[in-house]
Amino acid sequence: MKKINFSFTATFLNIINLFILSGYIYPIYAQTYINIRGSVYSYEQNVPLSGVSVRVENTQIGTITNQEGIFNIQTEIGQTLVFTYLGYLPQKIKIISADQQNLSVKLHQNVTELNSVIVVGYGTERKENLTGSVSVLDMSTKENQPITNVSNALHGMPGLFVNLSNSMPGVDRATIRIRGIGTLNNNDPLVLVDGIEYSMDELNPSDIASITILKDASAAIYGSKSANGVILITTKSGKGKSHIDYNYYYGIQRPTYLPNAIWDPIQYMLLMNQAAANEGKGSPYFTDEDIQQYKEGMNTDPYDYPANNWFDIALRDGIIRKHDLSFSGSSDIYQYRLSLGYLNRHGIIFGPCNDERKYSLGLNTSFHLNKKLEIGLTLDGYYRFYTEPSYTTDNFWNYLMRTLPIMPDTLKDGNYGYPWLRVPGRNNWEHPRMIAFEGYYRKYVQRFLSTIFSNYQLPFGMNYHVKFGVDKYDGLLKVFIPQMVKEQALTGTLMNWNSPSTAPRAENDDYNTLNVHFYNTIDWHHGFKSHNINVMLGSELLIVMMMNPLWQK
Repeated sequence: MKKINFSFTATFLNIINLFILSGYIYPIYAQTYINIRGSVYSYEQNVPLSGVSVRVENTQIGTITNQEGIFNIQTEIGQTLVFTYLGYLPQKIKIISADQQNLSVKLHQNVTELNSVIVVGYGTERKENLTGSVSVLDMSTKENQPITNVSNALHGMPGLFVNLSNSMPGVDRATIRIRGIGTLNNNDPLVLVDGIEYSMDELNPSDIASITILKDASAAIYGSKSANGVILITTKSGKGKSHIDYNYYYGIQRPTYLPNAIWDPIQYMLLMNQAAANEGKGSPYFTDEDIQQYKEGMNTDPYDYPANNWFDIALRDGIIRKHDLSFSGSSDIYQYRLSLGYLNRHGIIFGPCNDERKYSLGLNTSFHLNKKLEIGLTLDGYYRFYTEPSYTTDNFWNYLMRTLPIMPDTLKDGNYGYPWLRVPGRNNWEHPRMIAFEGYYRKYVQRFLSTIFSNYQLPFGMNYHVKFGVDKYDGLLKVFIPQMVKEQALTGTLMNWNSPSTAPRAENDDYNTLNVHFYNTIDWHHGFKSHNINVMLGSELLIVMMMNPLWQK
């Protein structure tokens, strides 16, 4: 190892509602709107370009060119028009006078981008030769971002619907739709990691080089599984002299929005009585004696007469800590990259059941034994563990949103409390602290994908590629729900929250899957003048073995 490069990055993230007032100084122009009509051509071919994006910089105003390359847009003097088109360099034109109402724009081809290689079905292709609908995400553009799951990195890609319904530690995966809702298989796209079917949830985002989305007929080569589109993930490989990279990330998460709830118990009771009167009830929900007693008790006994803001009690700052360490390098004969990753995350719900830990191992190496033969080995390993409240996180949020300012936390004797006041529709009170602290819901996942592959250059420009992969998944779900008891404030009356006939109870679910993949292809490529011919023959074998024992007590 001749040279070691050491890089350290630390980032602090505070996800909150943040409003920043900033002052900007602009050149002073009269707010004169003008209609601009123009045409966009290719500089090299001098032909009109259709579908060119034309937008006003730093605004939501935009349009595209028609089949003749013509566009119309309204803007102000002093603003800038931005022209972008796939395979061409972007161009900006500042509007400084009304004389620019007719524009003729010529875009230059981005030669570097057109010559770049894109991963497609069972191979690669130069971007300028692509005929299908393909989107590519370079993961280097996502560096130093708080990405805890690979699916979250796809947000904002064209042609994709990406919806993150929750960001709970351990299950913060997004729903991805490429072709809308289908009827064949499920609606999820097919995901391939270095050519092998695999889950993107079990990958470290820092180990990914690029993600390619196949949306149309370009995905058909994968058969019926590709009916909802295909996502091709390429992992990083070693490049350049041997070096070491280390990256550390620290972040804080807070809720961006919470309901504007009433946490004043006296105001709550008065409003409830007003609601009863509005509904034509014959008597109020809370008598004047109850309200006066509560008001006086708040000054001396916060246990039996609480004024609790349960959002402040039950929610905390979430913490993210992420470490990534890699060793990589390459030469004319070999390349290697070994990576280790660790993620430790605490969610925003109080208690021990809102945490996650992930450990990742990545290996990508290949050797050229001679000019014709290359062999390689890849390994993607993941161990993750996360916890939820025993009655799941979704139920906890439902219970938290139903709690009231008169709901006690823990009483003087340490028992979980419930109000001594009678509230319509609330007989068996849900206690957020009891739900968050008692019992557990724990999921353990260990998964490894290991592949060996070889490429051999055959005569007549043909190439033979063979790959063998083993995907081993082991998951264990452990659930324990104890008997939960509450004590009524002021009276000391005990009440079971869950039924003794169903609690305590325990459950262990074991998930074991072994997938064996084998495929081989022969491809031939020939180019002459401005034409390219590609021919490929191949076969693939997939063996799936599953076992799912369940223990309950």
